[in-house]
Amino acid sequence: MSLQIPVVAAAVGGLPELIGRNERGLLVDDHCPLHWAQAIREVLGAKDGTLARIEAACTFAGGNGVAAMSKAYLSEYEKVLAQANLARQSAVLSQLR
Repeated sequence: MSLQIPVVAAAVGGLPELIGRNERGLLVDDHCPLHWAQAIREVLGAKDGTLARIEAACTFAGGNGVAAMSKAYLSEYEKVLAQANLARQSAVLSQLR
């Protein structure tokens, strides 16, 4: 998506969540070659809609790329470690009393 290439994908697994319902690309619900050809034709022919989808996809990819996900994971790990440190400190204090 971040390469600014229109996306046509199967509506399976996690792809609908990533693509959205025709927000950041087009989803094809079945394996029918005619439906795939129609979606590809639509992406190639509808310049305004395609540009809007590409822009939405780039915005989405920018906020959900490897760097953003790594930062979010690191933040969660720091929270877990902070909670573990508090629990450890609390246990030490309770032993001292």
